[in-house]
Amino acid sequence: MLVFLGLHVAIALAVFEPKLHTGGDNAMYMLLADSFHGQGAVYHTNIDPGPPTPHTKYPPVFPALLAFVQLLFGQSVLAFKALSLAATTLSVYLFCRWTRGSFRRSVWIPMCAAFAVNPIVIEYSHWILTEAAFLLLSLATLAVVERDRGERLGRWFWLGLLGGALCFYTRQIGALMIAGVALSYLAGRRWRRLLVYGGLSAAVTVPWLLASSRVTGESSPYFEEFRLRDVYAPEEGYLDLAGWVGRIFDNLSDYVFVQIPRTLAAIPAWHTSWIMDVASFLLAALAVVGLALRLRRPQATEGYFLLTAAALLLFAQTVNDVRYLMPLVPIIFVYAAGAMEAGRERIGWLRRRLKRGLPTAVFVSFFALGTVSQAVLAPRTLATGRRVLGGESYAGYQPHWVNFFQAMDWVEANTPADAVFTVRKPRLFHLHTGRSGVVYPFSNDPETVFAQVETTDYVILSSENTSVYLGTAIAAHLNRFELLFQTPEPAPTYVLRLIPEP
Repeated sequence: MLVFLGLHVAIALAVFEPKLHTGGDNAMYMLLADSFHGQGAVYHTNIDPGPPTPHTKYPPVFPALLAFVQLLFGQSVLAFKALSLAATTLSVYLFCRWTRGSFRRSVWIPMCAAFAVNPIVIEYSHWILTEAAFLLLSLATLAVVERDRGERLGRWFWLGLLGGALCFYTRQIGALMIAGVALSYLAGRRWRRLLVYGGLSAAVTVPWLLASSRVTGESSPYFEEFRLRDVYAPEEGYLDLAGWVGRIFDNLSDYVFVQIPRTLAAIPAWHTSWIMDVASFLLAALAVVGLALRLRRPQATEGYFLLTAAALLLFAQTVNDVRYLMPLVPIIFVYAAGAMEAGRERIGWLRRRLKRGLPTAVFVSFFALGTVSQAVLAPRTLATGRRVLGGESYAGYQPHWVNFFQAMDWVEANTPADAVFTVRKPRLFHLHTGRSGVVYPFSNDPETVFAQVETTDYVILSSENTSVYLGTAIAAHLNRFELLFQTPEPAPTYVLRLIPEP
């Protein structure tokens, strides 16, 4: 097992990205972690203008872990990333322990090796996001719940209850873990466990939902986004029945032919090949067969998998991402291996052809694909890492991101601390500059966008997306803006001051 852990750490370090991700979620988790050390109220943010507001969208477990790391090492991006790497490494260990004894060694060894080098697990080992921690907690919860076989409510039951609660307070989709465990108790007619587990889980999770409702007026921000046609264009309204059906088929196609390939190879150019399409389709089909076989005696894993898969198929396609598939990758591997092993044992002509090990060959192929694709990327990422550690703060970023960071440096040095900005990335902007920021509406109506701009003091104009919405609004009111700072070509970023009306 140490070989799998060493393999995972070695490849993760070879493709490690020491720079901060430009996504707003990474910045938000760092801001929330910092709030634990502030002088004011805990778990509040002051990204928006005005007094700090309670935060209820992202649950507190992961920010609390980051806050502990920050207590030891300060606000260090590398230390925060090391937490994610530790979580994925422990996930590999748990996966190997969880599956050992369920398969022949000739299947178990390559399956564990393939998971240890899985490109998406490796990728999220170096981002400051909940994916790594949630993967670890979900595997731990499933492992302990499946050991809860006795009549009395012993330690495995209570550990499963704790695991479900931690999953929920790491990511709200962890509610599906709680529901999946409850479904397994229902399917097994384990009434006492169902009542105790359901009652205590509700007692633990409802307070967070009530707090969210008080702050936002919604039971869950995700639920409102779930119903929208497009989360980036809320004016398009909510889905009707035909829209839901279309979304399911679109998402199914996207996850099978776009997202699953991303879990198998690290090089984007490989994802669109017909070979990858075939491999992804076969993996998905085998997983469905393996799931069907296990539904004869369903456990918590099946309930959790079905509920999570259903959620992925129902969520807006505009936000589809492989990160949401990541917690299901180990389960997909288990189901696919189970399907191939069942075929080998039960179907005569398959047994003759598979006795030398199709399951082994499949996972050896996945292992080779993941290893080779990441080995191709390693020289570039290692070179970038050396530049960052050598003091080049913005090494490895695309030119438009370098310009955005340079503009933020200028803002921090040259604008009042209480200034309010219209900016595409308010969370990243606030982390970097300490200034409040609001995002503009994603509307094609320039007047709608400008109405938002008028509530702020300055504007950051960057990237193509910004120019589509914000640039049009600025062009319609050009006399209201003063250019203060501009980065060089290519892809310049502009800092503009809004001129008050006379």
